[in-house]
Amino acid sequence: MIKGVNKIITILMILTLAACSMPAQELATQVTEEQLTKTNETATVLDPTPNQETEEPQAAQCPEGSTEIRAYSVSFCFDTDLAQGLWQEIVPATPIQENMALWDVMPEHFMITFTNYILPDTFHPAVMRIFPLQEFATMFPIAGEKIGALSIYLESQESDVPYAPLLPLFNAAQVIQVDLTYLSFQNGQGMRWITQYSQDSGTINNQELFYAFMGITDDEQYLISAILPLSHTSLSADMFSEPEGGWENFDANIDQYYTQVEQDLSVASPDSFSPSLEVLDAMIASLEVGPDVLP
Repeated sequence: MIKGVNKIITILMILTLAACSMPAQELATQVTEEQLTKTNETATVLDPTPNQETEEPQAAQCPEGSTEIRAYSVSFCFDTDLAQGLWQEIVPATPIQENMALWDVMPEHFMITFTNYILPDTFHPAVMRIFPLQEFATMFPIAGEKIGALSIYLESQESDVPYAPLLPLFNAAQVIQVDLTYLSFQNGQGMRWITQYSQDSGTINNQELFYAFMGITDDEQYLISAILPLSHTSLSADMFSEPEGGWENFDANIDQYYTQVEQDLSVASPDSFSPSLEVLDAMIASLEVGPDVLP
């Protein structure tokens, strides 16, 4: 599935993504003239040759309590307890320009928003985005690196992934990464994990925690990104809740705190999260992305 993408990826890329400077890429502020020139120079970084056609996958059978959703040529099993509805739209492209924030740069894509999601007042909206892979990978170097790294991880099924590649970019850095799992969907592969991004040394909380998924279709035409908020009974309600022992003590022991939270969440039952990890995994596994997502 991913050999075409791998043609332009080297081991150096993996080492770069694993380096401690990675959060700084998430916090990059604006596109400089030099970066813009570099982007134009590398605009053909991926092999544009189309892949051979693959066998049409069979649609998933939706379990009791869920219903099949079809939007354009996208389908998946939607658990009716997850949200009251879905909103679909084609989001216009935001091309790279000088002095533009990198997290705003995206190609035209298809987005599904989960309306009246099971968790209210979360920092991140519950969304699934489907991007044209080649176009996104060539928009700016960091996007190409992340897609290339994802491609390599999906082929190797590497268990030790120090910094899971997530797109779109955030104006923040990943502070925890828990229970990274490889998932196959109806016509592709991906990885999901539990995470939180932050701009400062805050607590892990039920307002900012989320389930992240990144995947690539078998024909390498589309990149799937899903961000679905999560909560867990062991965590504080929101980013403003003062930790036990006060903020001063918290800041002095923050590394140990993050390590402990990762350990605790990694052994937690899937059903102790809301929504259940099993429900979200099942929805992702049922996903099928057809060839005509963008009309």
